[in-house]
Amino acid sequence: MLKVGKRINTMDYRDLLIKELQKHYVNINYDKIVICGDGDAWIREIANSFGNVRYILGVCHAIKTNGI
Repeated sequence: MLKVGKRINTMDYRDLLIKELQKHYVNINYDKIVICGDGDAWIREIANSFGNVRYILGVCHAIKTNGI
């Protein structure tokens, strides 16, 4: 979606992400979306900006965070 190294506002990126999802999924506004991430704030910000999203910390990051 973006060229490597290009900087973009988080909410602008979210809008691009929505447009991309709408190309492939008809009912994107009604589906339950799961976002996995590494705990970075911008990923959580995008997940929290959707009403129908569940954010899950990626397994390797969860293990590293918990010291297991």
